[in-house]
Formats: sequence, structure tokens, C-alpha cells
Amino acid sequence: MHSNKEIIQRLYQFFKQKEFDQLRLLLKEDIRWEQMKGFPNGGIHTGREQVISLVLAGFDTNWEGWKAVVEEFIEAGDSVLVTGYYEGTYRKTGKYMKADFLHHYQLADAQVAAFKQYTDTFEIYAATQPG
Repeated sequence: MHSNKEIIQRLYQFFKQKEFDQLRLLLKEDIRWEQMKGFPNGGIHTGREQVISLVLAGFDTNWEGWKAVVEEFIEAGDSVLVTGYYEGTYRKTGKYMKADFLHHYQLADAQVAAFKQYTDTFEIYAATQPG
């Protein structure tokens, strides 16, 4: 059995390798996924299929070289906090951005039950704007 920290480490590994079938197994069917409102596809998404199709699978469509680079995993009971930064170039504008993030995961029964994102949405928004 994996620790909560190990489960979240695997989630990032599967995302990086685009192994969405493996990633799907780590998400509860009724997961609540909250992206910051100023983030592309921001808002609340409910259910693993919606999270995968509307959030996770879309990064390569809109961004070139999209990365979520992890600096630290912090386990706290049923929660795991992840610090790091996003980087990539928005395809439509050719603008590069780098923005710090903190991700808060809540786990239940060895699966992710909820996610909440904190990031500098101004940096990301600026990259999506022409001119």
C-alpha cells in the first residue's frame, strides 16, 4: 500500500508521461477539482472524466512545453501539499510564462477525493493575451 505522498507523486509521474488510464485509477469517481477562476478552464469540475478531459488532457492543446515542476511534496494526514511552478509557451501568442503554484490534495481510500489550486493567474493570463 502506498502512502498519500507516494500516491500524489505517482499522479504527477502519470501526468508527465500522459498515462491517463493509470492516472484515472488515482482519482475518485466523484472527485471535486477546483482550478483558480483566472486559470484556463478555471472553476470547479466534478467527476474524474470531466477532470481528465476538460483539465488534464487540454494542456498540450493550448501550450507548448507545458510543465508542472514539483519542488516539494508535503504530507499532512489525509492531505498532500505540492509546491512548484508551471511553465510553458501559449501556442496562440507564442508567449512564455512561469508561475509558482501550490496544490492541495485531499485523499480518501487511497484515491484523490479533492484538489484545489493556488497559482499566479496573472502570469498565465498575460501569456494568453495577444500583443
